[in-house]
Amino acid sequence: MTEMTDEKKAAAQAEAEVRAGVEKAALVVSKKSQKLTITDDKSYTAAGALLVRAKAGQKKVDEFFGPTVRATNAAHQTALAAFNFLMAPLKAGERHLKNEIRDYRHKLKLIQARKQREIEAAARKIAEAERAAEAKALKDAGEAEAAKAVAAAPVVVHRAVAPELPATPGVSDREIWKAEVFDIVALCKAIGADKVSSDCVKVVQKPLNAMASSLKLNMNVPGVRAFCETSISARSM
Repeated sequence: MTEMTDEKKAAAQAEAEVRAGVEKAALVVSKKSQKLTITDDKSYTAAGALLVRAKAGQKKVDEFFGPTVRATNAAHQTALAAFNFLMAPLKAGERHLKNEIRDYRHKLKLIQARKQREIEAAARKIAEAERAAEAKALKDAGEAEAAKAVAAAPVVVHRAVAPELPATPGVSDREIWKAEVFDIVALCKAIGADKVSSDCVKVVQKPLNAMASSLKLNMNVPGVRAFCETSISARSM
């Protein structure tokens, strides 16, 4: 048992030494790389050599940490798959129920609004009949001016209180207003006319980059210019 423990200690020690070496080399190269400024042929050559060393350092880092990272990622993906296997149908059920509840509540609100209009219409009819009766009574009593005033007075009908929507414990609704772009050209024209902020549109680089790659300096798109970046590649020796 002691011999096994010693073997584990020796392996752990060896791993720690390798790790320390990888870390030291990576930090040394990264510091030198970030401080170097090319001013002549000598520093240009040094930069190339450091670039190769940086690529070699990346390879060493991947060799040491890569297996653990990939194993961790694989374990994460496995756990995530198990998580989504149960969570996804629950979320789907939640969305379905929310849609059903929202649609039914909307239907109830329409019914509620109709009942409210019906109650108010009935109340108005009664109030108008009462006003007409009062005006007639005044007219019959010889008070013509008062009768005219009553007949001309507006009928006041208090807003009816419709039945409340059924309550469901733990469930509530709220209004969320969103904007839908149905005419992108009109929106862009409004931005050009300073009626709307340019924050309302998002630049999609992929099609623009494709045009720049194809047309290069011949690209002619208002508000856009084509430019070239030089990419340097290197490999570890």
